[in-house]
Amino acid sequence: MMDALEQLLWNDEFAPGADVRWVSQGEWSPLQEGFAIGLVVLILAITAWNLRRVAGWHRKVGFFLLRLGLVGVLLFAFYEPAMLEETRALSTNAVVILVDDSASMALPHKEGTRRDQVGAYLGRLMGAMPELAKASTVEAWRFATGTAANGPSDGSEGAPSDGDDELLVATELSRAPKELLAAGETTPILETLEALQRRYKNRDVGGIVLISDGIDTGRAGRTFGRGGVGLDGETVRLLQSFGAPIHTVGYSVAGLSDIAVRELRSSPFAFKRTLTSLEADVEVVGYEAGELEIELLEDGRLVKSVIRSIESGKRTYTASFEFVPTEIGFRVYSIRVKPLAGELTTENNVRHTVVRVNRDKVRVLQIAGHPSWDVRFLRNHLKRAPNVQLVSFFILVSATSVRAVSQQETALIPFPAEELFVEELGSFDVVIFQDFNYGPFSTPEHLPAIAKWVKEGGAFLFVGGRLAFGAGNYDGTPIEELLPVEMVVPGFGRTISPSRPPSTPPSLGALGAGAAPEVASGALDAAEFKAQLTEAGRRHAITQLAVDPSASEALWRAFPPLEGANLFSRLKPGALSLVAHERLVTDDGTPMPIIAAGEPGKGRVVTIGTDSLWRWKMPAVEQGGDGTLYDTLIDNTLRWLIRDPGFELVKVSASSGVYALGEKVRLDVRVTDPSYEPAVGMAVSVRLHRRPSSHAGAPAGVGDDTDSTLVFESTGLETGQDGRVTLERLTDEPGIYDVTARAVIAGREITGSTVYVVADERPELREVRPDAGLLRAISAATGGSHRDVHDAPSGLTFRPPRVTDVTSRVFHDRWNSPFLFAFVCILLTLDWSLRRRAGLA
Repeated sequence: MMDALEQLLWNDEFAPGADVRWVSQGEWSPLQEGFAIGLVVLILAITAWNLRRVAGWHRKVGFFLLRLGLVGVLLFAFYEPAMLEETRALSTNAVVILVDDSASMALPHKEGTRRDQVGAYLGRLMGAMPELAKASTVEAWRFATGTAANGPSDGSEGAPSDGDDELLVATELSRAPKELLAAGETTPILETLEALQRRYKNRDVGGIVLISDGIDTGRAGRTFGRGGVGLDGETVRLLQSFGAPIHTVGYSVAGLSDIAVRELRSSPFAFKRTLTSLEADVEVVGYEAGELEIELLEDGRLVKSVIRSIESGKRTYTASFEFVPTEIGFRVYSIRVKPLAGELTTENNVRHTVVRVNRDKVRVLQIAGHPSWDVRFLRNHLKRAPNVQLVSFFILVSATSVRAVSQQETALIPFPAEELFVEELGSFDVVIFQDFNYGPFSTPEHLPAIAKWVKEGGAFLFVGGRLAFGAGNYDGTPIEELLPVEMVVPGFGRTISPSRPPSTPPSLGALGAGAAPEVASGALDAAEFKAQLTEAGRRHAITQLAVDPSASEALWRAFPPLEGANLFSRLKPGALSLVAHERLVTDDGTPMPIIAAGEPGKGRVVTIGTDSLWRWKMPAVEQGGDGTLYDTLIDNTLRWLIRDPGFELVKVSASSGVYALGEKVRLDVRVTDPSYEPAVGMAVSVRLHRRPSSHAGAPAGVGDDTDSTLVFESTGLETGQDGRVTLERLTDEPGIYDVTARAVIAGREITGSTVYVVADERPELREVRPDAGLLRAISAATGGSHRDVHDAPSGLTFRPPRVTDVTSRVFHDRWNSPFLFAFVCILLTLDWSLRRRAGLA
């Protein structure tokens, strides 16, 4: 009936099978719609009010229904209704075949290789495709990093990003077995699925068939390990974003035999002539008897080996080695297992690590002019340090001391100046003068030797007190030339208190005990003061007590006051004041240094102008502070003095110590100025040498031009705003590589170096056992199935097409018909006529 009425009124014909529905073409705002509806209500309300004068209820209902019909027709036209005719066509979806094309697919597997088994499976799969191809488009892709030499060959919708081009290569299913190269560098399965999701984001996917050995060398392998246990929510959401099952096809491990060095454990640092240990886990698969010969090599030279018997049912064997490094510098240590017959591959039979061998012990000579709390705390700290070999001397009795007994009746020995400063000076790394007056101890003639030793690369720490600096008459001596500060020569007006208790060791603070603080006119000041961090001290390695600079500054502010200071007239050019006095100033008006650092010649010198630094240890703890900060400050000072690699101005680091062939090496060069501020715009040169096997043991930076092969050199580099330069290179030849960076800082050429090793292996072959567990986890998360590569491909289910394409869309207007206009006119005429007869018009 309605269809006949529509045909009568509008005379439209619709295409067979078309989808026809009512729609509104009126684009009215909510305010406009509200106004129209309100007008309708008002008209009906007025109509009802006027009908009170009409006699008979049937006449009232007739009038109201007539008016309601008229308003309804007008409201119908207001919304501009139309019939929308759409013709739709069902589209096909995509069934994607992903085939692993990494290097591990070239490994033997039963009869032939894994690649051969994939080819056979694809042949069987093609037999099952004709029926599927009626409703779906079958598209095949090879995946693995480094497989995109030929680039994508299709022009399908959704052009991939550059990263996708590195993973996916389109192929025809019929040609895929012949086009498999099995040469990809890595197998990042999750990253490949992400690239596929981007490519098919505007297309309907019916399902995915993933064919791989499951050895993931990308994010999944790093995050979840073998078996894909515990796939996280983000990964599951990625897998389910296709809205289709992912069927996986893999391999079993039955019948495989292989030996691999799975893990190597060692410290990145070791000490010369100190026993060091190294452990390795060797994994054995497919062998039930025999022996493992496991070797330790240093820079390619055999150090020692051990034998382990293979036990039935045991898979992991741990080999421990203890050895004593004999040379400092970067050493490459390797664990190698001799191959057994029938191994799947021997590329994973060796692992390498880079160890930096430092001095066995830092030899420190401490000479103290007399016992004191400051001497005691510094000596105790040095004695407890495991990497410090301390030789300490205390002056208890001098030649001018009043003796109660003769020298022959005491156990004291004469000060061995000749032995220390002539025979043994070169064996020390650091010399400390702590409140020491050289005069009475046969030392004056040895001061030039000490100064020469420092300028040639030695380290000197001078700690203050009443017998140090100007108060110890060091002005005019060779030692004065080394110091970063100029001393105040003793004068008149020094205040010395006689009221110090005999049991208290003498100190600068004791000089003024019981007296009001005053500015000393001599070489000493006895007043209490707060040490303040200078601008250079906020950045310098010595004074960094915390990783965060703001936290370090807060710790400095919390230190308790010091008592007594040696006076200095000025800071020498090129030297740095790290910690200063809160009140006293030098001749040029700057705060007087308390801790200062300088670099005379090739050596380094630090001065501490007080003997109350010990207050930052025990008294700090008593006041609720942290006494370990004293230890940190002393450790930082020693590390800077001996040029600890962590404190160097030019640092070179590699993103890893060991690389496989084809991996990218990222070298980072960081340059700072003497105050440890990033050196911006600094010219840097970088040289890369490969050690030949005959000189594999040469330390980094030694014999670069004669004993090693120059592989790469760049002299046009410049640091950025962060003081860094970054270089990247691909590894193309195995060996040990020395990296040396050079920069001229404050007129001196400073170098930094590091070492990395390129192993004769590919990352894809570090793990060769198929991992069906990861593939099963992927299938389980998407409702797919997992099967072996030897199984038949029948039974694979895919989601039917669910997306339709609109091929045509036609609007048939229903509000501007002449029949509708005539109907409105009839209703208006009838309404006027009836109203006139009833006396309402």
